Amino acid sequence: MKKEKWLIPVVVSVSAVLLVIFAVGAYPVYNYLFPMAEAIVCPAGDDITSVSLARSSDPSAAIEISDFATLLQTFRNTKPTRNWSVQDYPAAETYYTIEIRTSERQHRYFVYTEGSQVYLESPYEGVYEANQELTNLLENLFKG
Repeated sequence: MKKEKWLIPVVVSVSAVLLVIFAVGAYPVYNYLFPMAEAIVCPAGDDITSVSLARSSDPSAAIEISDFATLLQTFRNTKPTRNWSVQDYPAAETYYTIEIRTSERQHRYFVYTEGSQVYLESPYEGVYEANQELTNLLENLFKG
């Protein structure tokens, strides 16, 4: 009977130690398998030659934007996620397409909402959390 009294605290202690070791060791594996997106690649304002904006519901109604400083600042305020961008276009039904052209390349971004969260996606580069301010800004740009 005396041997059984010390057995329970030992089993509980060993289990707790193993749980801590597993939890500490699991994070690096999780981080390796599901890395955060790199910081968003956004061209400098001086390098931009044009910016166009379109809705998925009516891509023919694309507009050109001349004052894009606020838009770029909103892009820079996004937060990387662990979501991967593995398609040319987002899976969301409704989204905005933003094309920023520089002399070197064209950058394409998509803005869409899932639930109450707004996302900014750069194809094959990453998905970023944005705030409602971005969709409000895009709507105001369409209203003119």
